[in-house]
Amino acid sequence: MRSNRISRPVSKCENVPKQVEQVDGKLVIGNTAAETWPDTEFKSKVPQLLFYNIQQHVAALEELLRDYILGQHLLLVGNQGVGKNK
Repeated sequence: MRSNRISRPVSKCENVPKQVEQVDGKLVIGNTAAETWPDTEFKSKVPQLLFYNIQQHVAALEELLRDYILGQHLLLVGNQGVGKNK
C-alpha cells in the first residue's frame, strides 16, 4: 500500500477528543449544543445509562444531534445494547 501511496484515512474524531455533557439545561456534544426538555415527573421512565465516550460513537451522536436540530427525522434501529437510548 505504501508503494502505491495508499494511506489510511484520518477520522475526524481522532484529532480532537469530544465529550458528551449537560451544561445549563443544554446537551453539548462536541461543538454542537441543543436545549434539553424540562424535567419530567415520570423519572422512572428515563433510563440511567452507563456510557463510555468512545470517540467514534461521540462523533456519530454529534451528527445525529445536528440532524435533530435541523428538524430531520431520525429512526434508530439496532440490537439491544448498541446505544440507541443514549
